[in-house]
Amino acid sequence: MYVFGAEQSISGDLAAVWSVWTDLPRFPGWDPREAGSGQA
Repeated sequence: MYVFGAEQSISGDLAAVWSVWTDLPRFPGWDPREAGSGQA
């Protein structure tokens, strides 16, 4: 389980931002903190 404690403002198309934010299956592909992402 992850616990986040930060605040950030994101500007852009709301639908596009929400689509990326809620695409959990692809999360490890763009988050370098995730094991096996190949971006660390």
